[in-house]
Amino acid sequence: MGTLYESAWHIPGTPWLVSLAFLALLARSPAPRRGLFASLAALIALDAWLNGPLTPLASASGAVRTGVALVFVLAGDLRYFLVAELGAATGPGAWRRALLLTLVVPVVALPLRLLAVPERVLWLAYEVAFLVLALLLRQVVWPRRLRAAPGEIARAVTALTTFQVAQYALWASADVMLLAGLEAGWLVRIVPNTMYYAAFVPFAWWWLGEAEGVPR
Repeated sequence: MGTLYESAWHIPGTPWLVSLAFLALLARSPAPRRGLFASLAALIALDAWLNGPLTPLASASGAVRTGVALVFVLAGDLRYFLVAELGAATGPGAWRRALLLTLVVPVVALPLRLLAVPERVLWLAYEVAFLVLALLLRQVVWPRRLRAAPGEIARAVTALTTFQVAQYALWASADVMLLAGLEAGWLVRIVPNTMYYAAFVPFAWWWLGEAEGVPR
């Protein structure tokens, strides 16, 4: 199971294929934020390369590879917060709010690094912290902020957040299984990995475009 998980067809193969198809579709779209979504697709393709089995960082130190992985984890979280903030459009400062939200989970979870906990325990703590934050946003924050927004906007932001909840819940479940010694956890992790690396950008593009009335 671990062999399938570490296959280059999983990462970066699937993200690269989906990103190429998405960029071809995006080139024909009238969406006003094509540049944003093209950049997000390129960023996740780079992430899949640097953090997958074909990485050019294979000979780098563990600290370097962990640092690179962390940078891209934060970038992956930022894209959700940014797209959600742009969709919410409740005032200026979407980038600033997105950056602040991105820093919440690292501030809560990453100090565990100082306790020298196993890496999988560290990532599980990160996943659980993000899951709690996403649920708080979905159930409390967004409904309040979007109370006066059009229904299409509220549905789009809710859909994006539900996607994140499912993704992080699956990641956390897989890591619990792996910590318990269950090899099936590797198969479970393939699902949220595919959501993260391949599905999120097209999903966000579709929902934001639908909310803003952009024809496909």
